[in-house]
Amino acid sequence: MERILKDSGTIQRYRSGPLGLYVQQCAERLCQQGYTREHAHRHIYTVDDFGRWLERHRVALSDVTFDHARRYLDVGRRWKKHGDVAALKRLFEMLAQEGVIPPIGTPQTEAQLVVHNFGTFLSEERALAHRTIINRKTIVTAFLNQRFGRRSFQFSNIKAKDLIGFVQKEATRRRNSIKTVETALRSFTRYLLFSGHLNQDLSIAVPGAPNRRLTGIPRHLTADQVSRVLASCDKRTRTGRRDYAILRLLARLGLRAGEVAALKLDDIDWITGTLTVHGKGGKVRRMPLLHDIGEAISAYLRKDRLSSPDRRIFQRIGAPCEGLGRTAVGSIVRFALERSGVQSTSGGSHQFRHTIGAQMLARGASLAEIGEVLRHESTDTTFVYTKVDLGALRPLARHWPGGAR
Repeated sequence: MERILKDSGTIQRYRSGPLGLYVQQCAERLCQQGYTREHAHRHIYTVDDFGRWLERHRVALSDVTFDHARRYLDVGRRWKKHGDVAALKRLFEMLAQEGVIPPIGTPQTEAQLVVHNFGTFLSEERALAHRTIINRKTIVTAFLNQRFGRRSFQFSNIKAKDLIGFVQKEATRRRNSIKTVETALRSFTRYLLFSGHLNQDLSIAVPGAPNRRLTGIPRHLTADQVSRVLASCDKRTRTGRRDYAILRLLARLGLRAGEVAALKLDDIDWITGTLTVHGKGGKVRRMPLLHDIGEAISAYLRKDRLSSPDRRIFQRIGAPCEGLGRTAVGSIVRFALERSGVQSTSGGSHQFRHTIGAQMLARGASLAEIGEVLRHESTDTTFVYTKVDLGALRPLARHWPGGAR
């Protein structure tokens, strides 16, 4: 705490407060995560003040809930700042880790428990990605809320018409992602059958949604556009060196945004020149650490990456000092496109994978070779690249009767 505060009286006051132990732990974590002294002081002040508020209201620490935090913030909403929410969230995380309160997100109702167990099943038995599991749980929760609301909860009351009605409702606002609703509901109803909550397979009652994934042409960049995007990174700055290394991984190896975000220091083998990539479905693949990629990552690690318990390679530039997520990688791509002036109908990172596939096809690579490099699970995914070669497809087009107008 001495790294944040100079006044010994203030330090002693915080340490002797109702949450003195957690104020000290909070201070240590904030320093590790690179927060400024001013910001860190604000955090520990909030934790201490909340502890004194609990003491005045005679709330035992083991009984603390988010409702208490909301009441505390509402009382002082005129002067409390947005950062206080983050401070209290950090406190609750510490209390959960210490076993003082139940882990955050612990199911409170039967429906929440089943959805939680469904997520565990998808993770442990199906090895699905965390983001996929969250999406499916969100859809299932919405379905259960629509079907039961606050009424008595009985899985045996779920009927085919309920599933059909939910898909029809979602189709009006999820035109391009309705397939995810279908997949989530089928997965959930099969889980209910597997776990004994249903005695019949209702997955067959879920309406089939059109597969729009193969209807379009993969959006890809030209070699010149890729070069412009890479050149837009200012390698004289921390942000520029980090972003350049990330864009190199996307452009040269065709990694997915989530795969880049998940890379850890232990995944790099500098001796053999390989990179361990943790892909979709829990699949692990060793890929070559190309020379230019190695140089870019090395420059970032030597000059910019701060020491942190988080082993992920790429970090936030500002506090908290933690690894980037999938969404952040997508944002880096979007900003790079804007800086470089590259006009792209798809602003996401996936277009770099499409670019590699299109370039391989133009050089005569087979679909099997493209699928191997991009680590496609299904041949249907690779087959979409046949649409990119418009020159080869043009002779196959039928003559339009009467001529084109």
